[in-house]
Amino acid sequence: MLGSEVAREQLRLLQQDYHDFNPPIVPTIPFPSAVTFAKQVSKGLPSLFSAPAQPCTNEPDYPFKALAWTADDLSSLVPAPVEVAITPTGYADAIVPLSDEKVFIQPATSELPLSDLLQLLVSPSSQEACSPVYYLQSQNSNLTSTSLVPLMQDLPDNFLFAKDVLGEPDARNIWIGNDRSVTSLHRDPYENLYLVLKGSKTFRLWPPVDESAMPTKLVRTGLYQYNANASTPFRINLDQEADKIPWIDLDPLEPTHEQTLTMGYSPSPFTETTLAEGLPFKLNDPDLLKQDSYVHGQWVQAKSAKRFDVIDPGNDVAWASCPDNGPDDVDAAVQSSYRAFKEFSILNPRKRAQLLLKWHELITAAKDDLAKILTHENGKPLAESIGELDYSLGFTWWFAGEAERIHGSIAVPSAPNRRTFVIKQPIGVAVALVPWNFPVGMILRKAGAAFAAGCTMVVKPSPETPLTCLALAHLATKAGFAPGVFNVLTTSFENTPPLSEALCLHPLVKKVTFTGSTRVGKLVAGLCARNLKKCTLELGGNCPFIVFDDADVEDAATQFTALKWRNAGQACISVNRAYVQSGVYDQFTRLVVEKASKLKVGHGAAPGTTMGPVTTPRGLEKAELQAADAIKRGAKLVLGTGKAHAKAKAEEGAGLGKGVGGYFMDPTILTGMTQDMLISKDETFAPVTGIYKFETEEEAVKWANDTSMGLASYAFTKNVDRLWRMLENLEAGMIGLNTGNSSAAESPFGGIKESGYGKESGKDVAVREYLIEKTGTFTISGQY
Repeated sequence: MLGSEVAREQLRLLQQDYHDFNPPIVPTIPFPSAVTFAKQVSKGLPSLFSAPAQPCTNEPDYPFKALAWTADDLSSLVPAPVEVAITPTGYADAIVPLSDEKVFIQPATSELPLSDLLQLLVSPSSQEACSPVYYLQSQNSNLTSTSLVPLMQDLPDNFLFAKDVLGEPDARNIWIGNDRSVTSLHRDPYENLYLVLKGSKTFRLWPPVDESAMPTKLVRTGLYQYNANASTPFRINLDQEADKIPWIDLDPLEPTHEQTLTMGYSPSPFTETTLAEGLPFKLNDPDLLKQDSYVHGQWVQAKSAKRFDVIDPGNDVAWASCPDNGPDDVDAAVQSSYRAFKEFSILNPRKRAQLLLKWHELITAAKDDLAKILTHENGKPLAESIGELDYSLGFTWWFAGEAERIHGSIAVPSAPNRRTFVIKQPIGVAVALVPWNFPVGMILRKAGAAFAAGCTMVVKPSPETPLTCLALAHLATKAGFAPGVFNVLTTSFENTPPLSEALCLHPLVKKVTFTGSTRVGKLVAGLCARNLKKCTLELGGNCPFIVFDDADVEDAATQFTALKWRNAGQACISVNRAYVQSGVYDQFTRLVVEKASKLKVGHGAAPGTTMGPVTTPRGLEKAELQAADAIKRGAKLVLGTGKAHAKAKAEEGAGLGKGVGGYFMDPTILTGMTQDMLISKDETFAPVTGIYKFETEEEAVKWANDTSMGLASYAFTKNVDRLWRMLENLEAGMIGLNTGNSSAAESPFGGIKESGYGKESGKDVAVREYLIEKTGTFTISGQY
């Protein structure tokens, strides 16, 4: 007995040593040489190999033409129907729990043209929980005897880089499916070709050292039978005669075994030109589209292996997915950034500046691709996405200069033999909680300042817009930022609160910067206050736009139009309330209605679109409520309906990514507004605005300040004295004086009152948010 316990303990230690020295996430390795392959095999690690960066598929000796397959290639290679597996839940060749036992179930099969299968796998209906799950899986013994025989010409007889190490392969597998198709537990030595057409695929792989710990179980076998026309389409036919077989009794997606390796697999190389229902656009650099979280230079999955969909607000179609990280994923990301901080914080400021400039250069080169991704996750028109990139690049350029402008001070105190000096140092690991309305701008504004100061950063992007953030992380690595300097944890709407809380409370996080609603900002401030962490809050705005009788009314109307309808009214500094003096009230109203009437509402990528959808159905509900409240209290609609388009709201099914319709509302303008209406008090964040009539300057200022928020205000007048009074008397952190947009890299950005505290961008102040100051005093001997 003692001997077996000792042996078991030695095995446990061996397993622990193995996992201590090998990462839980299997990295993707470029197409290897024989030496590289041998190194991997000698470690006993599962390995994932990718195609060469620029495969020369026309060369006769190219080893693996399948790496360059497209949907059209596959359909033309395989014109005959193929045998397809069908299951109700995606689990097949796996243990399925029945009422009183667990049974090993094989899938039902049917024959389909391969082109039909490819379309099925990427269609929106394939993601519905009630729809059957299709996939194709076959190996070399079948590839030589079925309609898949033509594929063999693009599969090598052997891998030259592997033959010397492993000899001839005993299996050459091909699998085609989407993220609903669950792979059971495999021990194939190598040569599995996976084409993931939608979402991403997670595998559970165990190294040989874990073999003895596998919970193998003897189970009966069965087969799914499928009849699409039956009331219960799937039935299980149990084999009553066959012997029980041993199988690993673990759920591939949620294993309980503690020694688990998780390998996150990227989407297939199919692009817009290969599958119309796949990626909805074509990128010049497909490598920009990343769909995994980014920690310490690796693309990783959530520990839960769960993912969430990224939905195009212009059509309610899910077109990508990302890991749904939770609190358990926080420590690894923060520890990574903390390790990186020790090196990055002492990096020469000029080197940090050079890294920022290189990042700036790469983002500029990728601007068109980034704009396409941004439009499809946020909804704004493509021209506005390009505009956001241009605006955002001002931050990388500006903060590259700021990196070398950080300096302390020295003073001669009252004691004659003393000297006092102040030095500034980076504060530590920073966390950025960024919104979906300007995801590129908010990230570069925050990360640019942090990197200039010498801080590292963990970014939690909004669940609506994670892909632009991941693309920026990819470009940051290409620019030369070390692993851990810029980490990204993606998460769903449901997991955002617990993940954000864990980030704010982590003891190694020393700074939090948040842009979002006032309600959530108060929660973030409360979390940071527990450990007295430095915090920057850029919160909601209920911005007034004041037009006096002596203003240039045409110019004011033009700037109002640009400011209000940009991003469908979803900007924190957008106009909520227009206060117009009685002498020009009718003229101003007529002009803004005329200009707004010319806006073309549609999908952001559609030609001619000048206003896209709102980004979430939740925003439409609030906008409808505010418009209805104003009308009930006497306001008059002079443009629009104050209502969302059909099927645009959550209660109508929007927001689930099922393609019910985009989240649209036409520009809505209300007149006859009064201070008791909801629009007067609360931020709208949608294409709805109200126009108020005032008589005196004092009245306009009083009403403009009659809100808990104080982010931005705007005033239009030719009277210089009045402009100065507006600057001093309007309660906002930013005042636009005869201008509708004062946001720029060189201008401090931030509010007062319940619009937050701290500054982003601007000289000195933005970088100061990421610095600590130390005072040193010493005594001089022998002074003369």
